[in-house]
Amino acid sequence: MLDYESIILESANQIKTNLEDGGDIQEEKKKFYKIVQDIKVHAIKSDQVLDVISDIRTILVNDWRPKQHSIISGVVLWCSSITLGGLLIYLRDLPFFPINSIWLLILNWVLVFLGWFLINAGVHNFGHYLAGKIVGIGFKGWVTFNFFGQWALIIDYKSYLKASFNKRQAVHISGPFCTLAAPWIFFLIILHPLMLGIAIYMIIASIPLILRKGWDYGRIFKERKLKKQYKKLAS
Repeated sequence: MLDYESIILESANQIKTNLEDGGDIQEEKKKFYKIVQDIKVHAIKSDQVLDVISDIRTILVNDWRPKQHSIISGVVLWCSSITLGGLLIYLRDLPFFPINSIWLLILNWVLVFLGWFLINAGVHNFGHYLAGKIVGIGFKGWVTFNFFGQWALIIDYKSYLKASFNKRQAVHISGPFCTLAAPWIFFLIILHPLMLGIAIYMIIASIPLILRKGWDYGRIFKERKLKKQYKKLAS
């Protein structure tokens, strides 16, 4: 093992020991993510190192969200949400009751909105999952984030760190891409003005997140920055 890898392994083992002995989670988390950056910049792919890193990540995730669900149940949930949303949009012009045109118009718009809401709830995480399957990055499960309907994926950290910068970026960008693309796709299919408004709103609402480099956007920019560091170090 290279000397630098030995240093990383020693530091990782120390963090793991500290966490198992009841050390300060937040303090050890800072050290952990500093090591993760070093692993990315130096492209360390050693199983011995990444196994310890994966163990630490599991400890941190279990502390963050002890209640977790299987990735299969997540895929079923997201696909069901997308399917049900699509069904509601399909039913927008099929009146089931003899109601006048005003209420029929309201029902039409409500079904389109609810359909988009369900699609939006499922397509983001499913986009991440599908991109991960394509590039070889796995997921261990999912958790409810802040409220039901806002979910976070638990990534297989070893497969994540073994992947290239481009593959990690692809997984990070896939969720936002699906979220922003979905209303445009449905607008082009049904040409509904509400869907056009939603599509435009989603782009405008994303601008502050992009500028602040928040959530997935921040991870995309971080991978780009670390990739530049890696290339500079390798040259």
